[in-house]
Amino acid sequence: MGARSARRAPLLIAGFLFLAAGRVFSQTTGTIEGRITDSSDASLPGDLVEARSPSLQGTRTANAAKDGSYRLPALPPGTYTVRASHKGFTSVEKTAVVSLNATATANFVLEVSAEEKVVV
Repeated sequence: MGARSARRAPLLIAGFLFLAAGRVFSQTTGTIEGRITDSSDASLPGDLVEARSPSLQGTRTANAAKDGSYRLPALPPGTYTVRASHKGFTSVEKTAVVSLNATATANFVLEVSAEEKVVV
């Protein structure tokens, strides 16, 4: 191997590793995020958020933070049914479309649930 070839080898190896790393670290998922409030725009911390899709095995869940925000990261691309629920409030469902390396937003406003009970 000549001196010229010996100098090119590290450059070729570094170039190959750079190109391979791009494929390894490329995004193959997306995110759904949003905020959950009641009708007076007060946040509802601890709300349960569930996302379902044919693109996803099972259900992905998250709980809302103190400010009512939630985040469901690393979701495969597809159309999702997102449901927010909180004890004493009606559950709400929305549709969100997740794209590669993108964030879909689904905000929820939950209403107080009126429940009647008959005690005999």
